[in-house]
This record gives sequence, structure tokens and C-alpha cells, in this order.
Amino acid sequence: MAEEEGQVPNTADTGELTDGVEAAPAEQTASPATFLTNLCERLKSTDGVDGEVAGILIEHLLMVTPKDDAVANANAAILDLARERAARATAEKQEAVDG
Repeated sequence: MAEEEGQVPNTADTGELTDGVEAAPAEQTASPATFLTNLCERLKSTDGVDGEVAGILIEHLLMVTPKDDAVANANAAILDLARERAARATAEKQEAVDG
């Protein structure tokens, strides 16, 4: 994609989350809270993003001042989600076998 005037060059592979995001003039730069709020909204509305995992990331990590144990809490929540999904898949597979 050719860089157009006013657009931030996309130097990292961040996918759809940053494509077409225009650079703000220095005096209008968003606060960290505004940036994170906008990122969270865009993350939730992007096709192909796992909504439940995005919710965990938003709840625990994507904030200006995450708690000291935010990574551990996010990890635990993701593991719980994985267990729930595995249990559901196992139950569905068993249902299919049982008929």
C-alpha cells in the first residue's frame, strides 16, 4: 500500500487493526486511555478475532494501568476458556457417537 499524506507508515505486521489509521497532529494525539479504548473497540469489531479471547485481553491487559497480576489473571482466564471449549467439544463428540 502506498503511503498517503497523513497516514502512519505500517512498519509492523499488525494486520487490520492499524490499516488506514491516520496520524493525528501532535496537538491532537490521543491519550493512552483513548488509544486503548479505540483499540479495544476495533479489536471487538474485527472479523476473525476470537471474541472471548479478545474480551479476556480487554478485561485484564488492555488498560492504562493493569493490575500487578494482570498477566497471571489473563493466563488463568484463557486456560479456563480452553478447558470449557475442550469439554464442550468432547461432549459434542460423545453425543455424535452415541447418536
